[in-house]
Amino acid sequence: MSSLHHWSCPTGRASRIRPCKAGFRQWFPSGKSRCLTAALAAVWLPNVALAQSTQEEGQPYDVQRPDEDEESLGFGNGSFLALPIPSNDPNFGTGLLLAVGYLFKADAESKSSFIAGGAFKTSNGSLGGGLAADLSFAANRWQASVFLGKVEAYYDLDAFRNPIPLRQDGTLGLLKLGYGITPDTTIGLGFRYLDTTITADGEQALPGEIAGDANMEIASVGALVEHDTRDDNFYPTTGRKLSFDVYQNEVLSTSREYHRAILKLDAFASINANSVLAGRFTACSASDTSPYFDSCSIGGTDGFRGFSITENIGDQLVSVQGSWRGRLGDRFGYEVFGGAGRIWYERFQEDDRSVRFAGGVGLRYRLTRNFPIDLGIDGTLNDAGEATAYLRVGQAF
Repeated sequence: MSSLHHWSCPTGRASRIRPCKAGFRQWFPSGKSRCLTAALAAVWLPNVALAQSTQEEGQPYDVQRPDEDEESLGFGNGSFLALPIPSNDPNFGTGLLLAVGYLFKADAESKSSFIAGGAFKTSNGSLGGGLAADLSFAANRWQASVFLGKVEAYYDLDAFRNPIPLRQDGTLGLLKLGYGITPDTTIGLGFRYLDTTITADGEQALPGEIAGDANMEIASVGALVEHDTRDDNFYPTTGRKLSFDVYQNEVLSTSREYHRAILKLDAFASINANSVLAGRFTACSASDTSPYFDSCSIGGTDGFRGFSITENIGDQLVSVQGSWRGRLGDRFGYEVFGGAGRIWYERFQEDDRSVRFAGGVGLRYRLTRNFPIDLGIDGTLNDAGEATAYLRVGQAF
């Protein structure tokens, strides 16, 4: 990793990192969300969850399943863990995440469960912490996940091609309850509470397009459907995962309300013992009354590599991604990937932009022989000629 160079343009806060158009950017990616939720849930929770595995038989790689006899099952037979994880993100700067957790399996047929807590701080002043739990029991028939966190985040919003430095403070609570109607299909309900405040991090005032989202207390309820036939959570080689979430959101103490719906389809095919073809299709729709941080974003909603998560935000999104993943022995691997995405009714651009393209290559290093968890370095190039470098733990999707 030390040989991977990057350039940055410091502006605003003394330690702020702003991506340069001409250079590389290292990014510990945020995955599902933007801004506040990127700093809390998407940066932190996926790394706590790295300790989980639902590895199935037939995995062609060098993966060993832990013994799952009766003595190793149940809450009292779990294991403690600690995860210090460095990060380097163009939106939040360099930083460190510290997480501790307790993992266990309720029964042989259920996936691993965890209870965890953690905190992070980055070089641009962003900091936060939270508690999380993800529980599965009764042979995966019942599932529940919860997250409570608080954050103070600093980032640049790309508004009308003019980055605006912002500070966003917030408290976030998430609860999801699921019921397995079949071994592969789960239906459920989701609940969210978000109390957030946005201020300008600098001398300029908030533009009118952002000022309306500056102080919001949001209560949300949603319906969730998931069908998952993948052979593994961390390095799938076969199967599909289809998920659909739709949330109705109410801004408390006002009459403002909005919806957001996200459909994702991930598919995997094993080409041979050492190669996997993977793909993702994402569609997102949000009301025009939704705040910018809860709208559709290339990179934020779909995990698309090659664009800042605050660069392409709008009411509708469609994107397609594909990758070829290969292994070079027990420890090393590679990935070649690319894709295209389109945003309609962009929030902070004068005109809707055309389809955006990006692609790249990456190297992988297997962190453990017990589970297929990789440390990855990706280099990307998008249609605007911007080069980006990503540092990640786990796969992009």
